Amino acid sequence: MHLPDGFLSLPVATATTAAVVLGGSVLCRSLRSDGVVPVSHRALLAGFVLAAQMTNFPVLPGVSGHMMGATLAAILLGPVAATVTLAGVLTFQCFVLHDGGISALGANLLNMAVAGVWSGWVAYRLAGGEKRPLLATALAGWVSVMMGTIFCSIELVLSSTAPASLIFPAMVGAHAVIGLAEGLLSAVVVTMLRPNVDASASPAWGRQAWCTLFGLAFLAALLAPFSCDLPDGLESVLQIIGRVR
Repeated sequence: MHLPDGFLSLPVATATTAAVVLGGSVLCRSLRSDGVVPVSHRALLAGFVLAAQMTNFPVLPGVSGHMMGATLAAILLGPVAATVTLAGVLTFQCFVLHDGGISALGANLLNMAVAGVWSGWVAYRLAGGEKRPLLATALAGWVSVMMGTIFCSIELVLSSTAPASLIFPAMVGAHAVIGLAEGLLSAVVVTMLRPNVDASASPAWGRQAWCTLFGLAFLAALLAPFSCDLPDGLESVLQIIGRVR
């Protein structure tokens, strides 16, 4: 769900960038004063999310998807550390891997690192994640993708990129399926790690959780070169928009 350059208007790009800069400064101060989640934990999860986002898989005819990782990060790190971690991943992708436009970086951070993380965290808590982590994580993963999709769709509509009657059905339809995959994958990972991670409060990672997540990150990195080459949900919608412009 990485918006490229050229699809957001200057006012929307400026507003989203200003919002994440102001919000990010508050979160960074909160993270420094908290000090609960070690940097090593955040770095390991960032590596997994980066590898997972590079591994596309088919979800619909002609459309692929990939894991966003917002809910997983929120559950394992807490929402504040997860937001900062995902923001780092998205910024690295933008400037180093050229995945997502520089002018759209603020919007991408808002959609995934903020809306995706916090909506997934709230959904997980409301669904009783401590009592039924598998179901709660799956639901939260779907919610996080849908919330990021809604934010992205609103930005495109406000930018007059295309009418809402085109953007919302196409975006929501594709990402509703991608969200199911996100929820399932997040639930599988959390289930594998949960015996060694206290996801209900301050994460306390055991050695087995470290090794498991490192193995999953390594596996995702190995699978990335064999990733599906179909356009992802957002890319397929932008292609449609490009044809009707």
